[in-house]
Amino acid sequence: MAGKTLADNHLSSLASKGRYGDTEMARTSEGELWHVNPVEKALMSMMGKEGEKLVDAIGSGTTNPETGLEEKVADPFSLGLAAITFAYGAYQSGSASEDQAKMEQQLSQEALQALNQQEQALETGVVSKKKAEVAKYSMGVEDLSAETGIAKEDLNKQTDEVIKKQGGLVLAGADVKKSEVWDRIKATFGKGRRNLMASLGGKMGEIEGWYEGKKAGIDADRKSLRSKISFAKDREESWYFGKNLFG
Repeated sequence: MAGKTLADNHLSSLASKGRYGDTEMARTSEGELWHVNPVEKALMSMMGKEGEKLVDAIGSGTTNPETGLEEKVADPFSLGLAAITFAYGAYQSGSASEDQAKMEQQLSQEALQALNQQEQALETGVVSKKKAEVAKYSMGVEDLSAETGIAKEDLNKQTDEVIKKQGGLVLAGADVKKSEVWDRIKATFGKGRRNLMASLGGKMGEIEGWYEGKKAGIDADRKSLRSKISFAKDREESWYFGKNLFG
């Protein structure tokens, strides 16, 4: 802390020797010390190297006779012009950021619509896959009925009873995945002659597992896009110099 105080005192001592309104000291990006006025120091602080270039352009560039340091004495007109340049630059930067935020929101909204369409296609696809497997199973039941002499109705009844016993596909709670129910059905029929239902259970389990994975991915992407929209909305509404005054 003591070292910092000494440095501050040294800068204050140098600043006090400034001329023609140069009451501040500013350090450049290359480590040089300049005598500057408050407006010039603010430009350098807020604009970085671009501010240095601007101050260097409007400043006198003369040498202070007491400190031997370069001084950037500027006339009022040049200072006013510099301030206007800074203000317009700040407005342009803020306006560009706002436009970018609006574009990001638009693109994210379009991506959300695409996700909704993807989800609809997924729902249609899983139904089609299930129908195809049920059709195969029905054909298998007819063949099994012909081979064993067991009425097709009785085989279907046995199927319904097993599904209900395993928790059902409709009655299964929200915390129980359909793929898990089908896995249990597959295990039930995995032994003995009735491997037809075991095959259906395996196929249905694969379909449900595929569906659940795809659905989880869509939900994660939707959450990410909504977060991006919210962040971009905040950026769009954030204040910047000249907002609601120009354009």
